[in-house]
Amino acid sequence: MSNTDQGQQGQQQGQGQQQGQGQQQGQGQQQGGAEPFYKAANLPKDDVDYIEGRGIKDFAGLVKTTREFDRLARERNVIPRPDTSDPKKLAEWEGHEVLGWVKDPAKYQLKKPTVKDGQVFDDKMFGEFGKAAHELRVPVGAAEALYHKMFDHMQGRIAELTTRQKQESETKKQELETALRAKWQGEQYDKNSELARRAWRALGIGKEDSGEIEKIVGSPRLLELGHTIGNLLGEDKLAAGAGGGGGGGGMTPAIASAEIRRLESDPAWFKIFNDPRHPQNAAYVAQRQRLIELAAKAAA
Repeated sequence: MSNTDQGQQGQQQGQGQQQGQGQQQGQGQQQGGAEPFYKAANLPKDDVDYIEGRGIKDFAGLVKTTREFDRLARERNVIPRPDTSDPKKLAEWEGHEVLGWVKDPAKYQLKKPTVKDGQVFDDKMFGEFGKAAHELRVPVGAAEALYHKMFDHMQGRIAELTTRQKQESETKKQELETALRAKWQGEQYDKNSELARRAWRALGIGKEDSGEIEKIVGSPRLLELGHTIGNLLGEDKLAAGAGGGGGGGGMTPAIASAEIRRLESDPAWFKIFNDPRHPQNAAYVAQRQRLIELAAKAAA
């Protein structure tokens, strides 16, 4: 090949290379400057940031991503977040039933708490609580747990208050009895206590159940009141009209024997009679001794 031919061939190769590089550069510029696939949709900046942040290159990728999220949402039972700023929208939120609330009031049933001996259960309050819980769309399980905890708390408070009242009442009773014993010193206390019993019996208390009398004379104030009534009525009249009062006087030996048997068969009376530490024990012992002495006259 001549030098001339070689020169022409070299020029042609150079021109081909320049054209190929120019075409490649042009195609690269065209691809680099192409508009994104979502440009025509005029999406807001948040949507654009989402697409670009996820690296979605085309509509096929967008559909694929959407389907994947939809699948995950269905499998995990995802529910929309409630709008807590609007009570009406919150009440209409579709997630209440998913969490355990029952739309039908007739099927919205709460289990009652366990009621122990001595506790009081208010059925009406329980029913009103159930209605309110249903209206507020509280899940059944949560409503039950809440009521049971409140019930246990209320019963605990009632027990505390009852114990405190008993303690305060007993303390007050002991204070009054101490004052009354100081006023009625020695044997005078037993004598006045017996007169109070006979006075209450004369008024018809304790004729069938001697426990009624003991409940009354167990209160220092009522014991003192009974003594006052006895003095006003007169001890001789009480003895004649007591009909088994246990104080002697007009009581016959047969009635005295019957009264002993009645008292000894009374659990409340006999418990105090056998308890030397009880404040009424001395009066009970004296009462029984007088009856025994009166009954003994039948054998004399």
